Amino acid sequence: MGNINKIALFLPLLIICTISLSCGSSKNPNNNFVFEKKPPFKLENAYFQKWAAGVKEGGSGINVFVNFEEMPSDVVVQNIYFRNHILEAKNSLDNPESFTATWLNEKKDNSYIMDSNPLAEAKNTPSNHFPFSLDDDQAVISYWHGGERHYFKIKHLSERHQLNYPQAPTQN
Repeated sequence: MGNINKIALFLPLLIICTISLSCGSSKNPNNNFVFEKKPPFKLENAYFQKWAAGVKEGGSGINVFVNFEEMPSDVVVQNIYFRNHILEAKNSLDNPESFTATWLNEKKDNSYIMDSNPLAEAKNTPSNHFPFSLDDDQAVISYWHGGERHYFKIKHLSERHQLNYPQAPTQN
């Protein structure tokens, strides 16, 4: 009778442990994405270029350019992940196989609430978690193909010379 009580106690505990371990393993804690080795497109070139406006309020940033040699019509490029930023990939109107993403340098945000009261600090908006660990010359393209989202890692983006836009003439 003692063995039956031990089994009755041990069996539910074993089932709970098994379920909780299997649930935990289905998640991906390291955000390890599988990068496509043979994507349905052929990359021609990819580069980035810093730019600065000629006026103080004009800002500065980086444009990321991705040009494809071959791009099937059923591939939809969505985002470009670059330097800890998720950028929207915009298709060029004059060249459907060319995409650009813009990262605007923003002024330092002093709107964070720093307070000894945790409820006041809870009003801060958390930053978006960047899912990839990339070098400064690497990017990831997310795209849809066959009803599924895929990721392709560009291992080296070249850097072009910075564009410095001239100051606009003053209006009299």
